[in-house]
Amino acid sequence: MKIEHLIFVLSVAIGAYLFGALAMRLDLFPSNYIKSAIEQVQHLENKNPHFLYPAIYKTSGSQILDEDRIQSGVTLITSYWPDFEWRAGIKLIDANGQILHQWKTDPAEIWPDRLSSGVAEKYVHGSYLFPNGDILFNIEYEGLVRMDSCGKIVWKQDFSSHHSISPTENGNFWVSVSVLRGVDASGKKYLQKYNGLKAPVFEDHILKISPGGEILRDINLLDIVFENGLNRYLIKIARKNTGDIFHLNDVEELSSEMAGEYPLFEAGDVLVSLRYLSLVLVIDPESKAVKWYATDPFFSQHDPDFVGNGWITLFDNNLDHTVRGSVLGGSKIVALNPESGAAKQIYPTELSEPFYTGTGGKWQQLDNGNILVVEAQAGRIFESDDEGNTVWQWVHEQYNDSLIPEVLEGTRYAYTPDQISKWQCASVN
Repeated sequence: MKIEHLIFVLSVAIGAYLFGALAMRLDLFPSNYIKSAIEQVQHLENKNPHFLYPAIYKTSGSQILDEDRIQSGVTLITSYWPDFEWRAGIKLIDANGQILHQWKTDPAEIWPDRLSSGVAEKYVHGSYLFPNGDILFNIEYEGLVRMDSCGKIVWKQDFSSHHSISPTENGNFWVSVSVLRGVDASGKKYLQKYNGLKAPVFEDHILKISPGGEILRDINLLDIVFENGLNRYLIKIARKNTGDIFHLNDVEELSSEMAGEYPLFEAGDVLVSLRYLSLVLVIDPESKAVKWYATDPFFSQHDPDFVGNGWITLFDNNLDHTVRGSVLGGSKIVALNPESGAAKQIYPTELSEPFYTGTGGKWQQLDNGNILVVEAQAGRIFESDDEGNTVWQWVHEQYNDSLIPEVLEGTRYAYTPDQISKWQCASVN
């Protein structure tokens, strides 16, 4: 082969590699085909699935550490399960770890026409359990689904929903959705009004959805951020101007019951988390004005909530790119007071052991004052009392001797086994 031909072949190969890497990073054509090919190669080489992390804890299942201090109810867990052939599913357990009900949420069965896009590897992220056993959930970046207790799909929306599902006091829901902009000429022209962005961009929206799947409101967070002068954080913190620039991961509405405890806000205002900007903000959905925002003292956060008495509490991942948070001290639950500017750490306390998950993670304030925490990458959910003592925990069974599946959600519901037995399809069989 002549040297000119060799140089040409090498140039084409390098160019193809770089284009493929960029397409995968930005989820552009032909990334779906590349992902599918990678999955097939991994299967042939018996490589591990993407959702596995080093197993940290040497136990599995439920462990009751202080029965008298556990918040009653049942715990809903979303993960991957061996009896579902390590596909996505949702299970409802009691304090002893007994499975009371389960829903097989295999994305490949919900969207069989999308197998070439790697849909089979997608996961449930965000869910809500109705009293009658219906379950509303996101298949990450694929769509929103309502399924009944028998596993039958009631309805589904095919927009690119992801992360949290938050109920409102009037029975509707806020969900996160991403729209890819700039893959064609009209999209690139559309992005020109957002100074400094480079196509393509994932434009994040928050949607209010009815229980029947109707879109009631659509708020564009690109407009919110740019019109309120917060786009500087794209440069200052995220240092990104293309692709997934915000990574929206939560939205929650302030209820009328709690609104009086927040002098700066009104009922119906929404609290939003933008992970890549390490930014949480409260938005008036009517005027689109940002009433308050914070970027500290937390990093790459999840799940901010209005908890009463003027406080907003969130899951601080405190990402430091180590296996167990050894550089920055692990993850935390922190609280912020928008009116006073005060901040405090809720967990861990001096009585607590450290915990860490660089990605994922949720927390829930329980009625008895305890907190329920999802240590996602460790495959663990634990309940702590107000002093920081662990009173209950559940750890996923391991995939093999060294790896464990991540757990994306653990939520406590005030349902009883008797109520669950009255669902249309009460048996897990």
